[in-house]
Amino acid sequence: MAQALKKGLEEECYSVEIATEGISGLSLAAGGDYDLVLLDINLPGMDGFTLMRELRSKRSDVPVIMVTARDDVRDRIEGLDGGADDYIVKPFSFEELLARVRATLRRPGGRAEPILRHGDIDLDSAQGRASRAGRSLDLSAREFALLRVFMTNIGRVLTRTRLYESVWGTDYDGNSNVLDVYVNYLRGKLEAGGLTRVIHTLRGRGYIFGHEP
Repeated sequence: MAQALKKGLEEECYSVEIATEGISGLSLAAGGDYDLVLLDINLPGMDGFTLMRELRSKRSDVPVIMVTARDDVRDRIEGLDGGADDYIVKPFSFEELLARVRATLRRPGGRAEPILRHGDIDLDSAQGRASRAGRSLDLSAREFALLRVFMTNIGRVLTRTRLYESVWGTDYDGNSNVLDVYVNYLRGKLEAGGLTRVIHTLRGRGYIFGHEP
């Protein structure tokens, strides 16, 4: 389940880390710079209810959605009273989980990423929307993730290895042209209607986003 959620969330442009038991999960959640925690109740080492209470004694800013097969009303009350922001019961649809993640991050006090802007380009990670010159861009999940990496590194040279690992989450083997293909897809959508180029190729070095160097 954890690996399936990680894969699905990464395809929706979230960065995900997994803890396989309660004690390491508490350590990550208490000390890491996370926007959201998905927390199962049935964890080895420390159950989710205990982890929730311990986490809230250390920090209150990170939102938590409890994900569990336990649907007893008393369990839900214990989880919510213990500090969870939401509670979703297995089995659930991935689309419902995504909707709950977006809703939780939009709440006052949430730590959703601000809208990224460069010139006439806007990217809203929380809503999964991007636009240029007021026109909505119809981007695939990979194109959206690629644009997000570019827009968080404006003016910086990004190697093919860095981009590939950031968007696909795997090592770059040096032979695949999939990155170049997606850069061209993204350029085509950003430059539609004769708009200026913002993704520039640096021969032998990689790509840079912004003004042409």
